[in-house]
Amino acid sequence: RARREEGHRLLVGGRWRHGAARGAAPTMLYGREDVAQLYQRIRECSAASPAAVTVLILVSLEADGVVTCAMLTKLLEQDEIPHKVKPIKDYGALGEVFENDIVDDAELRNIVLLQCGAIVDLFDMLGGRLAEMDAERAGGPRSFDETPHPECRFWILDSHRPVAVENATCGERLCVLHDDEPNEDLDALVEQEHILNDPDFQDEEDEDEEDGRPTQRRRLDPSAYAQLSPDSRASQFHAVRRLQVQYYASSWRAAASAVLMYRLVTDLNRTSNCMLWLAAVGLTDQLVHERVEYHKYVFEAQQLQEEVASLNHSGDAETREVHDADSGVTVNVAQHIGSSMRLESVQELRLSL
Repeated sequence: RARREEGHRLLVGGRWRHGAARGAAPTMLYGREDVAQLYQRIRECSAASPAAVTVLILVSLEADGVVTCAMLTKLLEQDEIPHKVKPIKDYGALGEVFENDIVDDAELRNIVLLQCGAIVDLFDMLGGRLAEMDAERAGGPRSFDETPHPECRFWILDSHRPVAVENATCGERLCVLHDDEPNEDLDALVEQEHILNDPDFQDEEDEDEEDGRPTQRRRLDPSAYAQLSPDSRASQFHAVRRLQVQYYASSWRAAASAVLMYRLVTDLNRTSNCMLWLAAVGLTDQLVHERVEYHKYVFEAQQLQEEVASLNHSGDAETREVHDADSGVTVNVAQHIGSSMRLESVQELRLSL
């Protein structure tokens, strides 16, 4: 698959960062503050084709994915943006949805994957599915880059880690929304992906893994790497391959997708107790199933507690006149301006039974 090269600039967190290796492929990793870019593009595409369904949401059946989907669909409904939602139970089901609901839908402009897609080479998997579909196609195989439409973009909001390196470097059609947590191994693999793709070493067997972390070496851009001797290139290739093995050796979870989606709600100034409750459910799901380190949970929980205090403060109440038809008496009743729902932060003991 062709890789896009954009000089010496590397896109991280939705912005170009100068100083990366010349010729390195740009990474499409968007941070929390850039989630609003996703929604802005959704609104622009919908405005361009108001009668068409331009948004498809693919959501896993995890609680975090379900509540994140509920938050996003509420925003879309408020803006009257037509959209479709498809549940994804596993990656086999994702392939079926791609075949049945995506390939031939040329009106789609934004495909949002919630709690799925991050840990696999998404375009390689879907491209392989398309190749199987078109194996005996009369007009020849279709180009994946133009399926379902050249302007269609895929967005991944998924807390599963590690993120597949290929997802971070396959161009602007695929964008990964993440929680800003730094990962030096991912950065190194992204900047040296040209070494992993060296055709001269693709058929070689991996060397035995060394004990401990791989030795850090100077990162080489494509031009510097091409000037090395064959033996030096082989040594550099195996060093990066060991780093790749190290990166994929463990799995973990990033911040809950619902927490990142609540950032979008905040940026759009549409906070409410209902949205806040959904974000809390997504975060609590990680805690209950032990999918998050406790100190990370505490940090995110404190942020949500501040939101609870802000939205449910006594000063945020307003009065509403209620008229009793029988007695003819009118009284003022306090009502929360955000919603009729109220939240309260309480502490509970976690006791093992």
